[in-house]
Amino acid sequence: MRMNPFQILWSGGKAAVQQTDNTHFTVHLPERILYLEVRQDNEGANVWFEQGTDNADETVKELGLSIETAIGA
Repeated sequence: MRMNPFQILWSGGKAAVQQTDNTHFTVHLPERILYLEVRQDNEGANVWFEQGTDNADETVKELGLSIETAIGA
């Protein structure tokens, strides 16, 4: 697990991220805080969602990919 907190590149700047366990992340964006969860699909690929939902929009997907890059997943 990654040391807390860390930063990702986002929208021309940086966003702080806290990892609470292997699958849950809190992302501090300038306009809001997002709680993300990563799940694996039936082929083992990571799919990112807002925690507690099945919402996998483009913003969540892009944030997830930035997190994966930062933690070396």
